[in-house]
Amino acid sequence: MSVLVETSLGDLVIDLHTAEAPRTCMNFLKLCKIKYYNFLPFHRIERGFIAQTGDPTGTGHGGQSIYGVLGGEAYFPAEIHPKLKHNRRGTVAMAVSGTDAKTRGGEGHGVSGSQFFVTLADNLDYLDGRYTVFGQV
Repeated sequence: MSVLVETSLGDLVIDLHTAEAPRTCMNFLKLCKIKYYNFLPFHRIERGFIAQTGDPTGTGHGGQSIYGVLGGEAYFPAEIHPKLKHNRRGTVAMAVSGTDAKTRGGEGHGVSGSQFFVTLADNLDYLDGRYTVFGQV
């Protein structure tokens, strides 16, 4: 399954990893459906690293999951899949908000809301195991 994301600098087609990150993909698709991401800026761009968006405040400190928008928990546990890596430019992953010590056996992995990033370089393997990879541009 793919999603077309229109930006002021051109379109991004994101192929989603629905089997490996089902809850994250559903969150992303539902936020797209309600136009949550429309007109949001890329609030963090670091050359050779990432471009990050998904915060309606534009500060990097806002946003919530579709579950929060609908009155539930604002964040949900990261879905870390060992086969999905940050090894290619264009990898799409959820940014994390803090850590959830109860997630994944107390290892302290982050929780996801609405913010996501696209990698701008290959071989960013130090991000593996910390962020949910859910797509590829």
